[in-house]
Amino acid sequence: MRSLDSVRADPYEVSHDQRCRGVRLVASVAKDVEDCALLLAILGLDPADGLER
Repeated sequence: MRSLDSVRADPYEVSHDQRCRGVRLVASVAKDVEDCALLLAILGLDPADGLER
């Protein structure tokens, strides 16, 4: 049985790698800049999340 300490504080937390891939995916399917910006905002992503570190 797992202890409560081993459970992540936010079960919906997304890794940097997932955010980066998400931004790049949205950018690749968006119709234009406004569409891309809207989709990223809806998903709670920032365009800078698409940059690799």
